[in-house]
Amino acid sequence: AQESGKPHSPVDALLDVKAAINYAISTYEPPLLLALGSSYSSGLILRIAGDSPTLLDGIIAFSPGEYFAQEGMPYDWIEQAASQITIPVFFASARNEKYAWEKIFKSINTSSKISYTSISNGHHGARSLWKRYQDSEEHWRVMETFLKSFF
Repeated sequence: AQESGKPHSPVDALLDVKAAINYAISTYEPPLLLALGSSYSSGLILRIAGDSPTLLDGIIAFSPGEYFAQEGMPYDWIEQAASQITIPVFFASARNEKYAWEKIFKSINTSSKISYTSISNGHHGARSLWKRYQDSEEHWRVMETFLKSFF
């Protein structure tokens, strides 16, 4: 995008994420569609799910947050959309990141939600699943519990 002179901020990626979801739907016609995001892309997925409540069947969000105010969006842009989400949602993050997503998580209007923060300091985003990190097995275990509970 940058090389061709197109906008390329994190907010601009919203269209790409939505296009990827729509591509998966039209190409594979999945009976069930979950989206996994890491860092700001998890916020974008939450925004998309709130704006289009029937598009996804579930969300896995690693280290979500309100990352978009510096891009001109309202300080609670993700929380506003998240309040419209009724599908199962899983949030996970490093221990010191919980403050960044706690209000978003609370705004989600479903009892089908699980959150997890690392027992150790943890790692930002989906890298918490990487085998090289000591607490990755716990992240996998909790995420698998979420998947088995709701899908």
